[in-house]
Amino acid sequence: HISKEFSGVRVLEDVNLDLRRGEVHALVGENGAGKSTLMKIVMGIYTHDSGQIEDLLTFISCPLMSMEVMETKILKERRNAANRAANCDNANIDKVVGAAEGQIRDIRRLMGDQGLTALPEELRELAALRLENPEASLRELGARLGLSRSGVNHRLRRIAELAGAIQKEK
Repeated sequence: HISKEFSGVRVLEDVNLDLRRGEVHALVGENGAGKSTLMKIVMGIYTHDSGQIEDLLTFISCPLMSMEVMETKILKERRNAANRAANCDNANIDKVVGAAEGQIRDIRRLMGDQGLTALPEELRELAALRLENPEASLRELGARLGLSRSGVNHRLRRIAELAGAIQKEK
């Protein structure tokens, strides 16, 4: 039983092939019926949604092709997993960079208005560290200050509030 979807559109649904050794078959049907898709699944170009092509190929005495289909599926799955992980990492990097840019903007706003010396010691220390390490994560900043990530985040929110108050005054 073979099924296949492309972008949520079902193009084959529960196709059942019954093949026996030594038989010759023809695949006929109207345009758009899924003949080419079915053949591409059998040849391993596409993977189907139900997971039985390898069994079919082994049954019709094509174990090497069955192994190639399995290998292709495994490689595609690994490549897709690596792409998903890379995309997730890139999204996290973009998020960290965007947050750091906002934090630096807030710190510079405070510097321009009253200078960092007007800040409490714990905020002044974090502000200076953020300016020196724009690429550092909250966890890395916290490790340098002996704080948790949450503690760093709390102090950065306080800096943002102070910078926001200055922005409103202008």
